[in-house]
Amino acid sequence: VWQWSEESCNSALTTFLLVNRNYYFCRNITIDMNFWKNIFLLFVAPQLGWQEIGKYNVPKDALLSKMFFPMLAVLALSNVASFFYLSGTSISSFLQKVIVDVGVYFFGYMLSTYLLVMINSKHIDNDKKKLNDVYQFVIYSYAMLMALTIVENLLPDNLIDVFIILPLYLVYVIWRGYGFIAPKMSEQHFVLTFALSIMAPYLLLSKMLELLIV
Repeated sequence: VWQWSEESCNSALTTFLLVNRNYYFCRNITIDMNFWKNIFLLFVAPQLGWQEIGKYNVPKDALLSKMFFPMLAVLALSNVASFFYLSGTSISSFLQKVIVDVGVYFFGYMLSTYLLVMINSKHIDNDKKKLNDVYQFVIYSYAMLMALTIVENLLPDNLIDVFIILPLYLVYVIWRGYGFIAPKMSEQHFVLTFALSIMAPYLLLSKMLELLIV
């Protein structure tokens, strides 16, 4: 009868842990690369971008921890740029802007997810894949809006006018996701759903936090 020695057990355990670690390391890199690739595709080819997102079905926890929350950190840090081109920037105004920016996207994500799940409850129907599609749709929609805010924070006011068309283009990019989030939904229904679940929370929280904090 074959008997495992202590050395053999330790060697097997070490090999297992190394393989497991390398698998998760490679998987995390793949998720990271796919996320940024998908963001790029959404900007240059919206429909193709949403199709690529639908292929992988990355869990929302991975997208939040690896991408969304790090983007929130970059968003907060991007406000540092105001010290270089706005002479009247103070520490208090900097912190207020950081709280507003991070609060809008953090609470906006949670509110938009809740609303979109509630609106599409019949379509989701306890299907985990469809539920995760909702999470992905909200995360990528807010990631694109966040990218625009980061660009606005990094540029002085006289250069922001160059990108005045971008918000309208982002609305178009998110609108192209109607086939991804709800293939059977009519475009008119999706426009209403998008307005209520994504844009309304984003705009409402922006105004509320500005009034309360700034």
